[in-house]
Amino acid sequence: MSSVVLSSDFMNRRHRGGAWLQRGLRVGLLAVGLSLPGLALAEPPWLGLELEPSPQGGAKIVDVYPGSPLYGLLGTSQLASGDVVVALDGHKVAEPKDLAAQVRAQKPGQTVTLKLRRASGQLADVSTVLLSRPSEDQLTQMSMQLEEERQKRLIGQRAPDFGLEQLHGTKLPGTGTGLLAASKGQPVLLVFFASWCGPCLREIPHLNDLQARRPDLRMIALSTEANDKILDIVRRYSPAYAVGRDIERKAYRAYGVASYPTSFLMDGAGIVRAVDHGSLTTVEQALDKIPKAVKAAR
Repeated sequence: MSSVVLSSDFMNRRHRGGAWLQRGLRVGLLAVGLSLPGLALAEPPWLGLELEPSPQGGAKIVDVYPGSPLYGLLGTSQLASGDVVVALDGHKVAEPKDLAAQVRAQKPGQTVTLKLRRASGQLADVSTVLLSRPSEDQLTQMSMQLEEERQKRLIGQRAPDFGLEQLHGTKLPGTGTGLLAASKGQPVLLVFFASWCGPCLREIPHLNDLQARRPDLRMIALSTEANDKILDIVRRYSPAYAVGRDIERKAYRAYGVASYPTSFLMDGAGIVRAVDHGSLTTVEQALDKIPKAVKAAR
């Protein structure tokens, strides 16, 4: 199996207590033929695709795991996110579980050919060699790296708008669906956190200080937990910014969050300028380049 090269920051995140969440990982791994705990096989084959059902039939490729057989082809003319696997070695794939079963029937080292349906409707073939299933630690590292790569793709792009159920702080406009639209002209810092995440709690005083230094910054912390858990954190730590619950995890999914804390900085035009995971260094450096808004964010 080819080695996985990770940045020092990536490894630091793993050791400083940042929590990794298995968002879609079990679905993704099952869909490419990996055995789940309790069903382990000797050296099962691995394709490394994160999949979801396609309304037109087949297994839609959501993303490709770093270090996997097809990773080097992603973004080329041969493979793109959104391509749909409709057959493996000539055998029809009607949904992700079909591909899982077909991959499990192979062996590591075998060459397989995927028939893909492009967004245009055209069909194309791509061949690859199946690898052996990585270790649990390697899979964790790959998943964290995939999260970071997804989020970096947002930098320079218009941020997904979102809504929340606000539980703390001065009432925000547009809490239903359009917080960013209602914040036009002001920078926004969106922080995803959890009550059980130690680094998230240690970050609160730093966030309070940042809000005091940049009152024009609209700071919003989101959790997917129950209201009582979120409000307990509010009572214990007195955040000086807005706190709310991510309704149906819509923001969580839109921003590809898979670990806590994760922060996104948007400028006054709603463009993502930085992503950070716990230190806020990258966020602060990017914020220094954003002029102060005329109106305060509070």
